[in-house]
Amino acid sequence: MKKKSLLIIVLLLVLTLTIGASYAFWQATHKQESKNVVSIGCFSLESDIGTAGEQSPISLMDAMPITDVEGMNLSPFTFTLTNTCSMYAEYQVNLETLSTTTLNLDYLKVALSNNTPQVLSSYPSVTPTITNANISNKLISGGLRQGEAVTYELRLWLDEDTPRVEGSNKLYNGKISITASPSIDDSGVKTIQNLVKGEPTNTLDVITKEAPDGATCTNTFGYDNTTDNNLRYVGSDPCNYVTFNNEIWRIIGVMNNVDDGSGKKESRLKLIRNESLGNYSWDSSDSSINSGSGVNQWGPSTNYETGEAYPGADLMQELNGDYLDLTLTENTMWYNDFNNGKRNPFDYTKRLNASTQELIDNAIWYTGAANDTSILHSDMTPTIAYTNERGINPNAINNGKYCSSGSHCTDTIKRTYQWTGKVGLQYPSDTGYATSGSTSNETYTREKCINEGKYSDSSSGCFTASNTWISESVTWTISPYANDNGIYALSNGVAGNKTWNPLMGVRPSLYLKSTVRITGGDGSSTNPYTLGM
Repeated sequence: MKKKSLLIIVLLLVLTLTIGASYAFWQATHKQESKNVVSIGCFSLESDIGTAGEQSPISLMDAMPITDVEGMNLSPFTFTLTNTCSMYAEYQVNLETLSTTTLNLDYLKVALSNNTPQVLSSYPSVTPTITNANISNKLISGGLRQGEAVTYELRLWLDEDTPRVEGSNKLYNGKISITASPSIDDSGVKTIQNLVKGEPTNTLDVITKEAPDGATCTNTFGYDNTTDNNLRYVGSDPCNYVTFNNEIWRIIGVMNNVDDGSGKKESRLKLIRNESLGNYSWDSSDSSINSGSGVNQWGPSTNYETGEAYPGADLMQELNGDYLDLTLTENTMWYNDFNNGKRNPFDYTKRLNASTQELIDNAIWYTGAANDTSILHSDMTPTIAYTNERGINPNAINNGKYCSSGSHCTDTIKRTYQWTGKVGLQYPSDTGYATSGSTSNETYTREKCINEGKYSDSSSGCFTASNTWISESVTWTISPYANDNGIYALSNGVAGNKTWNPLMGVRPSLYLKSTVRITGGDGSSTNPYTLGM
């Protein structure tokens, strides 16, 4: 049995900020019940000491060696760092050991939040910043954008293997130091935004920047002037190539106010696979339902007559099932015909690998449509498509059925206009907003194509492969069609109605996490961007 040992830990909180060339130092010793808040210019630090009611600094007296499981159950020292300024900042959390310490650091276990416990001496050694500190160990580092906050829980204990001679009557004195400094936000979002920095944001004009040396692509962009004013790549072949999942994908653009489903909204890069995964059904059904052609409801819903749950479109389930399933060891069959026919295999080696899935997250996708065929098809422009998708068009349907008669209208599934998930498909508006203007009709500028160009009218020349890079024959979108229970598909940039044709291509689309960085490349097809955290 291990002998009880004496260990006294006194932890004083120190916030150190480096702003440019200046240096400032603050110290706050916690001896009150209430939270301690330190605010310095662009940063604030808030912390609690121990459990409710304790008024003294963190201390462990008469401590004895314990297991890691016991250590992780100790009451933590909790602190929150918040970036309150308008710039991105990098920070580093250190535990600095004062010269009065007599305990061998090889036997002091440290755990920050849920990280694996380690002895303090195994953490990277850094230069001390506190007077009387002779050793400093880096616990963690990171970055915070404007308004972001991070909370950590720190636990310390004697390692269960501490020898009696090392644990008896020893003293540990230490301080937490947090250094922070403004930095360049190197997220992929900021990297793309910086390419057009200084350009007007309230125009639909094409923004052209210098392309990479030797590249055949063009660095062409355009805002969409929607309520979110997203920044999009436009033209026939913009420099938006990216290596993703060991494949070539394309960056649709910087999408603003993307909701992850929890109410948290951020600017995030939206990607689309450069090539189709294969030809599959959007949905299929038993022959008694819509003549076997499926239901044009993307996400889970309910039967409005019986209340029975509806799981959502087959393609939605496949892209968010097999396509993300890391346990698959063989090909599976996906729907590719009427009457619930499965006749086309999915190559499991094309799924999103583990490291790739770390880069993506849930997002709200919009699946609204209008209740008037003429609005959706004959007269649909990118502007109308965008509002229809989001259910904000006065004529848009947010629920209920899109058709009430005919062999393709026998289902009783409630339609919804939002779905939260990781992998979706492009919108019709994504293709429309990617136009750089007509190359065959000079009167159709990008602005006129977006506001007046009709998907059904090829005479405008607005949405052809010569000016819209999102153009493949034939590809599904995520958007339902009105009246005949169909889905929009794209053919050479033109959106039209398809009723579960088994020969439609599938190009997955998704949103990267806001923290994903562009780590290399120049966006050309020969040197695509690379991504990392």
